[in-house]
Amino acid sequence: MSERLKEAVLKTVRRKPRGFESHPFRQRDSMETKLGQTVPQDLALALQQSADMLTTWDKLRPSCQRTYVKYLDEAKKPETRARRVQRVLKMTADYYRRHQKERQEPNTIVRKRQE
Repeated sequence: MSERLKEAVLKTVRRKPRGFESHPFRQRDSMETKLGQTVPQDLALALQQSADMLTTWDKLRPSCQRTYVKYLDEAKKPETRARRVQRVLKMTADYYRRHQKERQEPNTIVRKRQE
């Protein structure tokens, strides 16, 4: 095992984040979107509170991740930023419901016949 990996494992094991005992290696010091944009610390902490939320965030399209991060970064007041973090979490959780049709097999989509 490389030294870098050992340090990361030890750091993660020592920290033991709240509510994340089942996935200790999923805790991240800094998160990035799929395209390398840094996720704000408050959003990263909120996403890491739940393994399901973090998994859903990882499944988001890069454009969705970028849009959510930009939306959060535009907030100026702390109250607005906190509201937007909650809204981004809600939109992330609703992602599967909004994009469910795209995940179905092509021949399982029911189409209406035109008469």
